Amino acid sequence: MGKKLYSGPGSWHAPLVQAYVDTTFNFLESEGLSGKCKAIDLGCGDFNIGSNIARKCESIWGIDISSKIIEYCRHAHERNGINFSCEDARTFTPQPWM
Repeated sequence: MGKKLYSGPGSWHAPLVQAYVDTTFNFLESEGLSGKCKAIDLGCGDFNIGSNIARKCESIWGIDISSKIIEYCRHAHERNGINFSCEDARTFTPQPWM
């Protein structure tokens, strides 16, 4: 694929990523949603953060406007319960099956 695709330094800055993931996990636990929720990651980028959050979701759907990053994510991360779509978050409408 040539040059490695990634979402930028913010999505790989360990303290920031850990704080975001911890906050999300705490929310899911407090609402009784851990392991039961279906999530959509709008602007999923390289899915570095979403891949951490996926552990606490029944399913997660990554959405990004870049077809190249979605192709990368499908190859690197797609499996049962983790899917990706190339969509524009400004006009995206979740489907009932998501």
